[in-house]
Amino acid sequence: MKYVAFLDILGFKNTLKTLGQERSIEYIESYSRIVYQVFSRYNRDDEWQNVEKKINGFVVSDSVVLYTNDTMKESLSDLLDIIVDLCREEFCRNSILIRGAIAKGEFNKIPAVELKNLQKQLIVGDAYVKAYGMEDSFKSIGVRLSDEVYQDVENALINYDIVEESVENEKYYVLRYMNIDYLLNTEGVFHKFISCISPQGSRQASAPAHSIYAQESRQLGHRQLISAPAAKAGHLDDGDLSVLRFFVVQHLGQHLFLIVGGAGGQA
Repeated sequence: MKYVAFLDILGFKNTLKTLGQERSIEYIESYSRIVYQVFSRYNRDDEWQNVEKKINGFVVSDSVVLYTNDTMKESLSDLLDIIVDLCREEFCRNSILIRGAIAKGEFNKIPAVELKNLQKQLIVGDAYVKAYGMEDSFKSIGVRLSDEVYQDVENALINYDIVEESVENEKYYVLRYMNIDYLLNTEGVFHKFISCISPQGSRQASAPAHSIYAQESRQLGHRQLISAPAAKAGHLDDGDLSVLRFFVVQHLGQHLFLIVGGAGGQA
C-alpha cells in the first residue's frame, strides 16, 4: 500500500493556445525545473539525515505523479510537505496554479526494456487511478484527499490546512497550499494574486457567487483557510475563472477589502 498524488496545471490547454509552441516549450521547461529544484532540496535533507528517501515521482507533460514507499506517518507527512512546497513554488516563480488529488492503495512503477526511440512509463495500481479521477472531479483550488487519506492525516495528528467542502451534497476534503499569511508575507505573491482575479481580457461573471457553486466550507480544527489563484487570467477559461472569483468572495473578501481599501485602492 502506498500514497499516490496526481498534480496537474490548471488551464494548461488554454496556456498552449495563448503562448504558441516555442513559448510553451519554455513554459513547461520552467514548470519542470521547479519540480526538480523542490526534489533536490528534499533529497539533500534526506542525505543530511542519512535516511532513505520516502517520496518518488516523475513528470509527464503538465502532470506530476508522486508516490510513497509505504503508508507510514512520516511518508504521508513528507508527501504533503513536498506538495505544498511544489505548489507554492510554481505559483511564486511561474504564476502556475496546480490542482491535484491524493489516494491510498496499490501502486507500482514497473521497470521495462526500452529502445533509443521507445521510452516507457509503465505504472499500475488503483491508487493512481483514484488520484487521477479525483483531480478534476471537484470545483476547487487545492489538492483533494480521498476519505481514507484524510482519515490517516487525522489519526496521525498531522497538522495541515485541510478544509471540508460540499458541492451539491457531495462532501470532500481539500488540502490548501495557500493562506492569507502566505499571500501577504511572500514577496510579489499578493500582486500576482490580484492580477489573476482581475477581469482584464475575460468576461466578468455577473451571477452572484452563491449561484456559481452551491458550496460551503468549514474549518477543520485549524485556521480558516483560503484558496488563491496561481495562473494568469488570460490562460484560464471561464469555468476556472469562476472558481477563482468565487473563492475570493468566499474566503478572501473581507481580507482584500481591508488591505486594498486601506491602501487607497492600490494593491
